[in-house]
Amino acid sequence: MQHMPVPPEMFDDDYLHFYADLFGAQRSDAEADLVARLLSLEPGMRVLDVPCGEGRIAGRLARMGCEVVGIDYTERWIDLARERYPEATFHHGDMRSLAYEDEFDAVVNWFTSFGYFDPPTNDQVLASFARALRPGGCLLLEVHNPWRLQRLLAQTGGTSAYVIDKDGALMADRISYDHETRMSRTERFIVRDGHLRRFEFTLEQVPGPELANRLRRAGFARVQLLGDGGSAFGPDSRRLLAVAHAGEAIARPRVTLREVDQQNVRDVCDLKVSPAQETHVAPNGVTIAESAYEPNAWLRAIYADDEPVFFFSDTATTEKPDYWLARLMIAGQHQGRGYGRDAMALLVEHVRTLPGARELGTSCVPDDDGPLDFYRAQGFEQTGDVHAGELVLRLTL
Repeated sequence: MQHMPVPPEMFDDDYLHFYADLFGAQRSDAEADLVARLLSLEPGMRVLDVPCGEGRIAGRLARMGCEVVGIDYTERWIDLARERYPEATFHHGDMRSLAYEDEFDAVVNWFTSFGYFDPPTNDQVLASFARALRPGGCLLLEVHNPWRLQRLLAQTGGTSAYVIDKDGALMADRISYDHETRMSRTERFIVRDGHLRRFEFTLEQVPGPELANRLRRAGFARVQLLGDGGSAFGPDSRRLLAVAHAGEAIARPRVTLREVDQQNVRDVCDLKVSPAQETHVAPNGVTIAESAYEPNAWLRAIYADDEPVFFFSDTATTEKPDYWLARLMIAGQHQGRGYGRDAMALLVEHVRTLPGARELGTSCVPDDDGPLDFYRAQGFEQTGDVHAGELVLRLTL
């Protein structure tokens, strides 16, 4: 799928007409309160809202006592923002050319306003957000959860529709998704006042773990992923929120192995992989049930500090390889953080203490979204064998 930029004419009076209910006072008040809470805003703090649209978030943060600057590409919206929210400062500008350095305590990028451009340009935007922040400042970014979008589109045959019928006018979006480029494509049709308009655009849909990594590469030290309303983020979350902190990096969580017991079994069963990986590994509940009939099963939950993030099952066998990693499940929201590498090191250390341990075997699906590259990075080699459609791998201990 080729990148198709969001057309500037999309953000016009038609957009305001159809999205008026989403921009209502009650919802905007709640969202501004959430922004202030997640960023720990206090009166006097300087905040950059980009793109700010017609100022509904920027204006409310200004009324809380913050010094707010709003930037948007659409001059019509800047005019509306200045009229509606004189407490804030608004400028016409492009978020691809921000020139701020060390000026703000917080940056807000709200309502799926990231991903408009090609990936390199999107990364440049993230880097400009980092430069705009003072040490210790925070970015709050809010978008669709790509995993949920993938799941919904898979259930509807690869496309979905979103329709708004308001006051005799109609706006209809037809949305598709390309797994290779991780872009959504929207065809928008608007019928209003007897006229038909049609345009297309793409958005880069960056899954949570990849977004966290790209924020770190852009210069942020610590990234927290959240779901709807600031709740815990997971594959089924409707929205994806990222709180990215500028400043020095903090220590990574300590990875440990713990037995699966009555206290943590439900948390372990709640862990899910990303939608694209659901055919690669059985649900944790299935693995736990199967282990009841395997006398040599060794189940462990993998924790980052006090939060369960992974799960694996290891079994002994009388055939080569001597020990077999039956399942390794990495929760989608915790992938890409190095936890899997640390957990594998702990597993290998454990297996080396077992009687006659010479090899550790496993298998994985050969798909592009499969874990083959991960296992190779841990020292596993392909044996050339295939079992039940999966590649057989071996690690010499």
